[in-house]
Amino acid sequence: MKLLLTSGGLRNPTLTKTLLDLVGKPANELKVAFIPTSLNTEPGDKGWAIAQLVRLQQIGVGQVDIVDVSAIPSTTLTFLTRVTFRALKSFLPTRQPTVRRPLVYI
Repeated sequence: MKLLLTSGGLRNPTLTKTLLDLVGKPANELKVAFIPTSLNTEPGDKGWAIAQLVRLQQIGVGQVDIVDVSAIPSTTLTFLTRVTFRALKSFLPTRQPTVRRPLVYI
């Protein structure tokens, strides 16, 4: 499984090309999971999300699934979180961040 996580979808040709290069397949062979759960935290119009679904159709994606994370049982969600974290681990910094003591003023 390969992941391309974006906060704005495929809003430009560079991201579209990155997606297709990442998977190494033509768009019509792709299966994409669109996870709209984060939309719940965004105020206002959600038209941009619909535009991203249309964009997936425009580039010819073979299958688009809409995954509502809030409807997934917690045991499955825990498993998916672990799998996703393992997949993302290679992108995380390898060194521990420097912890600084807070300044105390008296």
